[in-house]
Amino acid sequence: MKKIAVILCTIAGILCFASCGMKECNCISTNVVTLNDSIISNEIDTVNNFTRGDCESFNKDETFDMDSVRHVHHVVLCKEN
Repeated sequence: MKKIAVILCTIAGILCFASCGMKECNCISTNVVTLNDSIISNEIDTVNNFTRGDCESFNKDETFDMDSVRHVHHVVLCKEN
């Protein structure tokens, strides 16, 4: 029983130290859908991500053409929380 407790505590300690280098990133995601240059939908979401690198690596600014008249503009902006 002691061996199991020691093994579990060791694993918990390793996982705790491994997570110390993680950064929490607060991200805002927007999706704007246009039809014939008129906005038909605008969605804003807040997302939290965890990373060891820079929060700016999650940033995106993309436009998707669904067809000849419908477009989606997708933007993600992240900063360290």
